[in-house]
Amino acid sequence: GYDDKGRIYELPLAVELKKFEMDFFLPQVILARQDSSDNNGMKILKQVEMDTTNSFKLANYTLTVKKYFPYSWWWNDSVFSMKSPGSVASALIEFKCNDSVFDAWLAYPSAMQKGKKVDLKDGNSILLYNPVVKRYKSTVTVYTKNQDTYHAVIEVNKPFEVMGWKLYQKDYHKELGEYSDYSILEANKDDWLVVVYAGIFMMLAGALLLIWTGNKKLT
Repeated sequence: GYDDKGRIYELPLAVELKKFEMDFFLPQVILARQDSSDNNGMKILKQVEMDTTNSFKLANYTLTVKKYFPYSWWWNDSVFSMKSPGSVASALIEFKCNDSVFDAWLAYPSAMQKGKKVDLKDGNSILLYNPVVKRYKSTVTVYTKNQDTYHAVIEVNKPFEVMGWKLYQKDYHKELGEYSDYSILEANKDDWLVVVYAGIFMMLAGALLLIWTGNKKLT
């Protein structure tokens, strides 16, 4: 392993990544307009999390999801449900506004696909925003110098402890996302933890002793 300054350390254990997984919230449906001053060329006016079960509101529109593919590929105007690097979330949505009703596909763009959006008469557009990561985790096998083997799932704020070391899920290959070919773990060991616990125990013992001697004097 190595620290934040790039110094290499030999640890008494080795970690093998078996599987990296990532879960997402449902995509946000946004109402936006073109704005060259914004980094991505679009200024968000309103947004709401997509609901695949119930109808939901966005500005003056009532939206109902008819089909939803969390992973999909587009070929011309045809969409295929398929999970692979570069796939995107796509949704067939019914739009209602006053007496106007129409269906349209929305899909957020990726590095390999352009995406789909609805352009409105007022110059605004409705589109999907990239889903936000809900959690990510690493399934690992840990090997120690004592020739012990451990199998664990490490998540953010859910470390795995072995030989006094705590292994934390820290990062992953951002460009590949859920298809990350590596996982970054942080290993921490506090050699003073035993001393701290001993100090706490002594403080508790002292407090109990004071209470006991105080009660004895009263009697």
